[in-house]
Amino acid sequence: NPYSFPLAFTVDRGILGYSGTNTNSLANQDDFAARLFGMEAGLFEELRHDELEGGMLTSSGSALFRFTKSAQVQSPEQAVIWTARKTGPHYLSLDMRGHDTDGLELSVDGTNVQVDGKKKGIIELGSLDAGSEIRFSVQFADTAPESGSFEARVSSLDLDIMQALSLEAISRGIEDLTMKEDHFFGEITAEEEGLLLVTVPYDPGWKAYVDGEPVAIQTVDSALMAIPLNSGHHRIFFAFLPVGFHEGLFVSLAALCVLILTGGEKLAVRAYRKGSAGRTDRKTVEEGEDQENLI
Repeated sequence: NPYSFPLAFTVDRGILGYSGTNTNSLANQDDFAARLFGMEAGLFEELRHDELEGGMLTSSGSALFRFTKSAQVQSPEQAVIWTARKTGPHYLSLDMRGHDTDGLELSVDGTNVQVDGKKKGIIELGSLDAGSEIRFSVQFADTAPESGSFEARVSSLDLDIMQALSLEAISRGIEDLTMKEDHFFGEITAEEEGLLLVTVPYDPGWKAYVDGEPVAIQTVDSALMAIPLNSGHHRIFFAFLPVGFHEGLFVSLAALCVLILTGGEKLAVRAYRKGSAGRTDRKTVEEGEDQENLI
């Protein structure tokens, strides 16, 4: 895969400033890519629409569309049309802002693509040829407001930039990687002081060690893990132990001890009672024999 990334690789410290709070999720990904190595990425290119159909729609910029219902507008279907500028993967980012609709359709060169207007997110359009037509049409329900807006943006992914990022990450990646169920380790060479980014979701149960010494784990947007590295060659070790494991083990052992003690006590009581009963029986028999001897 020419676009794969290693499990862990050195990155610029600027990655700690990343926050995926932009409402444009593709712009978030572009910002993340740029912060990896401290350079402009330009991973996604946003297309401007070519045409609006239906009479209700107006546009503001390349992604915000406003609708206004009117008695003069006869067509219930409103559409936005884009044309792919270059060959490559394309995506539609859609947010209908909760407006009720009677129908939504998305097609690429006449082939329908599944879309759910109730969900905000990114829809993969596939790898398109330059000149391909993307058409998004909507019919607003009677319960929708007389006017409102929605976001629909089409973007293309630059595979050359994606591959360049992948190659850079691989050149900075962890070596001699060994992965087990609850830990992994390897070696890394940092050309300069920075961070080791680990593409594993953060969990408080993770512990990190550099050259045998524990180091604090930092997080990127509360999602991925990163640890500080000085320049030079280092041995990296990550281990996972669920939070509360020791406490849970202690409670389990304590409960087991209580069970054993309780069970032991019950057995002791039973043994005592059985012994007492035996002694009582023997005493009764002896008393009976003594009475017979007297007779």
